[in-house]
Amino acid sequence: MSLIYRDQFLHRRYAKPGKIECLATHDKVVLDMLKKGRHSGSGVTFHEPVIVSNPQGLGATRSAAQLVAGSGTAGAGSVVAEWTLPYGDYAGSVEITHKDIAAGGDAPDGSYMKPFGLQTDGLIEEFGEVMDSYIFAEPGKSLGTYSGSAMVAGVLTLTGDAAETQIMNFNIGAAFQASTDDGSGAHALVGSGSVGFVKAVDYDALTVTFSPTSSEGTAGNPLGWDTADTSMFLFRNADFQGTSGNTPTFIIDSFADWIPSTLVTQSFKGVTRGANADSRLSGARLTSSAASGLSTEERIKRLVTRLNSTFGGTGEKLVVMESIQWQKLASVLEKRGQRPLNGKTANMGYQYIELNTGRGMAKIISAPKCRPDTFWALEIDKWTLRTLSGFPEVMKSDGFQMLRKASSDTYEFRIVAFPHLSTPYPSRHGRGPIEVAA
Repeated sequence: MSLIYRDQFLHRRYAKPGKIECLATHDKVVLDMLKKGRHSGSGVTFHEPVIVSNPQGLGATRSAAQLVAGSGTAGAGSVVAEWTLPYGDYAGSVEITHKDIAAGGDAPDGSYMKPFGLQTDGLIEEFGEVMDSYIFAEPGKSLGTYSGSAMVAGVLTLTGDAAETQIMNFNIGAAFQASTDDGSGAHALVGSGSVGFVKAVDYDALTVTFSPTSSEGTAGNPLGWDTADTSMFLFRNADFQGTSGNTPTFIIDSFADWIPSTLVTQSFKGVTRGANADSRLSGARLTSSAASGLSTEERIKRLVTRLNSTFGGTGEKLVVMESIQWQKLASVLEKRGQRPLNGKTANMGYQYIELNTGRGMAKIISAPKCRPDTFWALEIDKWTLRTLSGFPEVMKSDGFQMLRKASSDTYEFRIVAFPHLSTPYPSRHGRGPIEVAA
């Protein structure tokens, strides 16, 4: 009977609407702020229209107006495109042995229940941590970089401006793969996709120790990870988005997918954007040359002003920065007597800084998973995180919260999500560089 009690326990634990999502987004302010939509039965893709431009049949004379209006080409009427948005895939599992279940007895409120719930809650919380990393990641979904030639006996040191932030992506037991590229294009994994398991993490030295066999195996270099390439990129197992010899499983688009670091000509979600189209469909970028000589405060003001003038944005922008960079800016402003204010989402509180710009207010918040070399200026209410079911959903279509494994005396608690993150108007959002050492 003990398994039935465990299942009843899980049912009661996650029966309250929003409980699972709250666990996933807890303490992740941007993830919590995103507007959520559940679209079960909508098909495997979602279609969202975007008005690229209004009719352009205007001129000082009727014939001049008719030159475009009667052309039958773009500009004769409103140019309307449609984003074709696939739902992603992400899964989670935690296993509990029959022996552990039996140890809890038949009392649904027994002392074993709390650590039992800790396993299932922990899986949902870790799902949220990964999704929080991915909405701020570059398109390839890399979670860390290191020098291949410096990896010795399974120990690597994270490198780059983002290392202090990216160390949070590595937890004991997690499985990773490596590539010589960032995974954003026709890239391949090293070692035929060899897997390394995290054995130890040193937050002070920014080192991660891997084993090629398991988290309890002997430390060592997984096949191909110690290549002499200057930079190597790390990915959670199976999350690599490169396409050379690999068919990636689409997970979720990030802000960087919608607003790439450089303007490129490409078709994205069924819409042509970039240099040969309206570049605003790729959002706004404060280029390095435009940012040169400006402080972080001045860069934010420059980008927000541009978004709300040239790019047609309106109203307040939510500016998101990595936590240490946010604190640096807050310290500068506090010396001028400007102190952080308190805000609140539906599930948590946070602090923010306000800056007045030439075209609206900038509300600046911190997010630990944001890259320290990049800030984002977003109209957060224009973004939607949609799913086919929950974010995540506990798999229970057969009526049970847990599934019995066929080949062992083990039960499995499974979660799954089919998400996508989108905005109909990328022109309302932008990104800019931060001088990390400043």
